[in-house]
Amino acid sequence: MVMASPSRFRASGIITTLRCVLRGPVPCALCRRRIVGSAPACPACLADLPWRNWALTPATHRLALDARLPVYAAFAYRFPLDRIIARVKAGGTPLLLDHILRLAITHLPEEVATLSGGAAPCAVPTAPRRLRRRQMDLPRQLSQGLGSALGTTPIVIPFRASDAGHAAQHGLGRAARRALRIKPLDYWSSLAGTRLLLVDDVCTTGATLAAHVLALEEAGATIVAACVLALADPPRGTPDQTSRFTTDSA
Repeated sequence: MVMASPSRFRASGIITTLRCVLRGPVPCALCRRRIVGSAPACPACLADLPWRNWALTPATHRLALDARLPVYAAFAYRFPLDRIIARVKAGGTPLLLDHILRLAITHLPEEVATLSGGAAPCAVPTAPRRLRRRQMDLPRQLSQGLGSALGTTPIVIPFRASDAGHAAQHGLGRAARRALRIKPLDYWSSLAGTRLLLVDDVCTTGATLAAHVLALEEAGATIVAACVLALADPPRGTPDQTSRFTTDSA
């Protein structure tokens, strides 16, 4: 079992802030207005992001989890956050998303801390071949931030799984993802007595979270809750993308 230090999260934030301060006035990454300061986007744009403020996920969203696991989400997976996350996953710069993640951590409610009760944040692993083309492991970064906020040390648990279970979801719509059976995962470590807070970047149907919950519980762990950066909207509606954000931002 490998421990991930929360100090890496803080150090990265200091370096990012110094770089932003030294660069002078720059366009907001979202609306393109000139701004000064350490943030890559203006306060108005950051406030207009699809915040959920770590609201508890309704049972209707947790189809694959049978509504039994509390899932907290910082944002709704809507424009422009969906575009920002997609660009980072495609290899784009993580500066804006990194700042958004840190901002979300500062809004973490006491309810999450109380429920987690000292449980260690544990990131859903990113498939190795995807991680090679990205500049940011978002679940891992979020896990480290949550660990810093909750005063617990995130853990990384070695696991064995075919990449196919993850790759098959890429590019699929909601219905196809829901119908997909994630391949079983096998965690190498014995986790008897371990309490975990499962962490992922985006929850669409809950299938990925469900697969990891099952594997971790079979290894002896207790999953107290899950935290995700963004939660997809329920299938009954399409997000309104009418806004002042530029479509080529971030």
